[in-house]
Amino acid sequence: MPDGLPDDIDKNEITPRQEFKARARYLNEKYEYDVTEARKIWCFGPEGTGPNLLIDVTKGVQYLNEIKDSVVAGFQWATKEVIKIIFSQKLRAFKCKPFLENQLVMDLRDECKIIYIMFDF
Repeated sequence: MPDGLPDDIDKNEITPRQEFKARARYLNEKYEYDVTEARKIWCFGPEGTGPNLLIDVTKGVQYLNEIKDSVVAGFQWATKEVIKIIFSQKLRAFKCKPFLENQLVMDLRDECKIIYIMFDF
């Protein structure tokens, strides 16, 4: 995640309630974010407003909309509770981009392990 983006989210310069095209344009102009990727932000976490992003970068995955609510709920729970329990820390500036249907859970689990190793919690 680009430097400064979590702070902009905390300051409500970027919110989940923004029109997605305007938000994507802002992210592209300020952070050189890919516009297509920025338009596919599924949610912010924890609690729908935090500085962590779940982005849909899947291609050709069938029935993805049918599991979207479950994936978003799992992301919200993971960013709020699981990380706090495992690492005694709040998760901040985490961007999860699952790209295959069967990797949705594995990506989050693997990325959490990488965070643990990188920051030596």
